[in-house]
Amino acid sequence: MTDKKFFIKLRNYKYLILLIILALILRFAWIDTIIERDEGTFGQVAWRMSNDELLYKDIAESKPPGIFVIYLASTKLLGNNIYSARIVNNILFLLSILILFQTTKKLYNKKTALWSLIAYIFFMNIPFYEGQLAMAESFLVYFIIFSFYFIIKYLETKNNWFLIISGISFFIAITIKQSAMVWIIPSLYLLLKEKKNRTKNVLLFLSPTIILGFIIIAFYLAQNIFHYLRFFLFDFLILRYNKGGFYRYVELDYWFFIISQGFIMWTLVTIWITNTIKKFKEKKVLKKDTLIFLWFISFFITTLIPPSFGHYFLMVVPPASIMAGSILSKNIKNKKFYAIIIIILAISIISQSIQWKDFPINKGNINIPYSGFDSKQEQKETINFLKHNLNENETFIAFGWSPEIYWLTKREPPGISVFDFQEYLFIRKTSNEKVKYILIFEEREEKFINFNKNKKINKILDNYFILREGNPKILELKQKTI
Repeated sequence: MTDKKFFIKLRNYKYLILLIILALILRFAWIDTIIERDEGTFGQVAWRMSNDELLYKDIAESKPPGIFVIYLASTKLLGNNIYSARIVNNILFLLSILILFQTTKKLYNKKTALWSLIAYIFFMNIPFYEGQLAMAESFLVYFIIFSFYFIIKYLETKNNWFLIISGISFFIAITIKQSAMVWIIPSLYLLLKEKKNRTKNVLLFLSPTIILGFIIIAFYLAQNIFHYLRFFLFDFLILRYNKGGFYRYVELDYWFFIISQGFIMWTLVTIWITNTIKKFKEKKVLKKDTLIFLWFISFFITTLIPPSFGHYFLMVVPPASIMAGSILSKNIKNKKFYAIIIIILAISIISQSIQWKDFPINKGNINIPYSGFDSKQEQKETINFLKHNLNENETFIAFGWSPEIYWLTKREPPGISVFDFQEYLFIRKTSNEKVKYILIFEEREEKFINFNKNKKINKILDNYFILREGNPKILELKQKTI
């Protein structure tokens, strides 16, 4: 290619290049924020897997293995820290921008594709939706977009390999989080709309999930851990449901930020759906619009399954972005529309600015934590304190939902789960190992007080003194005197 042709091609994609630069700036601006609880969980599970512990047997988890494999690969390649997973997340985000642009351009046009990308980059960086963090939903979104691209590519070329690759992307998304299974609805809509080879197309698309899924299940069955799978994928969830644990909706504070930070997204989606319903009544709905609607509504329903945390709503971002791009590309020259959009955008940005530059929200009566810690600095200082003050044969116990401290200090939690543990685990841990520190987070202080009612535990705690007040409070083992 001559220099002249290269620069002509570059000029044709100048807006796309500018959007990619914008995406990079937005993503890396948040890379050093607090480690979210789920990130800490994924990290500590991956670290334990690297020490030959077996998922669902030695490690209690109810999520599929894909997200842990991503963390395992990231930390092996780039180091045992949160930046590794977040860099991989950002790389896949940039790749998804290119893929979404190409796919939307095929379905609609270049103008709609560019406006959709603007929306996608903005929506994927809404702090309350946590796209900047290496969450399961972040990775799930990318592989759904890849599956979307390759299924469209198959319909365009009739090359079976594109359909198989689409199916593999779908399978990977499922192994990251079960919610991805709803992608089968828009996928089957596309494949069954074809006049020929419907059965063959569906089988080709589903074959990676069936074959690879069977291999993974067979592997775990071969380890003789079926009872662990049954407990953590079924009994565990039923138990939590009966206790109202994960199946309790988040507080109204959360809903306020879900709506206000994404106000621009919800407004444009509502306009698009209203217009599409009118077209449906007039029997003028296009196949591509039906596809985008099915994509949106399938994942939107999953976001409403309790507890509906902010990161659940990442799953609707790709179809919502295409909806928004379609509306913006057609109406942006309308001055009244433009003015209203600017006002709504300002509301979204003002609401988002509350979380800059650390994620936790602590304003007046509103307290939305992302970890047991109140800030990234507090989190970093505590982890560094433990790293510098624990010998190889010493460990700690944390009363709180902060798995990242076990991960980054390379210490095992008291039980096979990193979450709350029973009294017998505390007694066993302090009896079998040298527990130098006990960390008590504010969110679990009441539980710790209840622990004190156990006489054996009370006797153990007599061997500790308060080293530091705060969050967390740190108790240190008393030095034995001769």
